[in-house]
Amino acid sequence: PETRNGLDASIALQEEIRTASGKLIELLDEKLPLRGVVKVLYEGEMVQAVKQLRDVAKAAKPADAVQAALDTERAILVRLTGRGDQLQRAMDTAALRDIFAAIDALIREQREIRSHTDAFSVAVATQGDATLAQKQDKLTLKVVALKELIEKHARTIAQSDGEQAKRFDEAAKMIDARQIRQNMLLAASKIEKGQFSPALQVQDKVLA
Repeated sequence: PETRNGLDASIALQEEIRTASGKLIELLDEKLPLRGVVKVLYEGEMVQAVKQLRDVAKAAKPADAVQAALDTERAILVRLTGRGDQLQRAMDTAALRDIFAAIDALIREQREIRSHTDAFSVAVATQGDATLAQKQDKLTLKVVALKELIEKHARTIAQSDGEQAKRFDEAAKMIDARQIRQNMLLAASKIEKGQFSPALQVQDKVLA
């Protein structure tokens, strides 16, 4: 009876796993490779595992039947774990892509603002430019957003790669250490006052 109860519990658990997998398939985007893998397992190996467990009770050699069911369950785990690792690597790569895209956009905008500042400096302008100052000031918001993005991805990546997460944390701290936001605010203030040459020196610190 004890063996029978254990077998019934295993069958029930396997059926619960298959039911949960069915719900997961409904939730996952059809374009995700993981959905395709789960669907194949749901329609194939998961059905087979339940059948093999049910066959144990009437098998001439129960031990062989149990081993067959275990092999099927192991195959399911291998496929899910392997796909999970691929998915995690894809997520980590996407995180890096997001961060580099944000950094590139930030540098591009800062260089553009510096170019306009340089034009005012060459023209020996004495009046400040409120529009340019405002652009420089607004860029500080993107610095804050970049830091938050890095910290967010660091928390996500920490689940799979502690060393990578540590590097992300260090990158976020470097933004503060280099006083990028503070220098942008200082440059904006100087542009507004018409101090274009001093503003250029501050902007160069940001881009260094």
